[in-house]
Amino acid sequence: MEYLLLHGAFQKSNVWSELVSLLKKEGHLVQAISLPGRDGCLGNIAQICLAHYVDAVLKALHKFNNKCRLVCHSFAGIHGAVAVSRCVEKIERLVFIAANIANEGETTYSLLPTSFQAKLRTAVQKTGDFEFPGDAKVDLFNCSQENQCDEIEEDIGAKFLCREPALPYFGVVRYENDWRSCLDGRIRYYRGTKDRAINEYQARQYALKAGVLPIPIEGDHQLMLSNPIELVKELTN
Repeated sequence: MEYLLLHGAFQKSNVWSELVSLLKKEGHLVQAISLPGRDGCLGNIAQICLAHYVDAVLKALHKFNNKCRLVCHSFAGIHGAVAVSRCVEKIERLVFIAANIANEGETTYSLLPTSFQAKLRTAVQKTGDFEFPGDAKVDLFNCSQENQCDEIEEDIGAKFLCREPALPYFGVVRYENDWRSCLDGRIRYYRGTKDRAINEYQARQYALKAGVLPIPIEGDHQLMLSNPIELVKELTN
């Protein structure tokens, strides 16, 4: 089986290192890419937008000779789904891990609470990129009723963190095909039982946008780090 792994916000491809190793040991072909703007080495970071993310995913997908299993973690659910809508024929299975999913016409920015929106606006105006809020308690994706969103209090580890472009959060989601119908029965959504970035209610709302229900796995928001063995079992099922 062939896999393409997409990292989430404030991260790059190295967050998948252990999972890549486990999958390769089982004989699978695996690729994990870093999105444009990571480490500030791919052009003017202030100009990088959602379209650049989608193009990077499409470029990676077209390198596979066969259909692959696309795995989207967290923020990658946005550009991952857009890319899939443009090349459904390349996808054997679509897997979301605690992912944010947008409806047609939505932006990631619109899913954020006011406090985080303010950080993004400031980042766009000043430097074009911003960094993980660290130990600050910030409500991230406010996809819940009456502000039921949990707070980020995770220690991901410095080696997995990086600054990232701010503009992609403002990109309007446009799907070219109904990827949900095209992949009916081939979509999975997983959530860590101890996830404090996307709570149970939010995970259900996002999963329903993909036409499925969330499947719980023991672990936190970074399932590839907190429970890679169980995650591999699910991915290879």
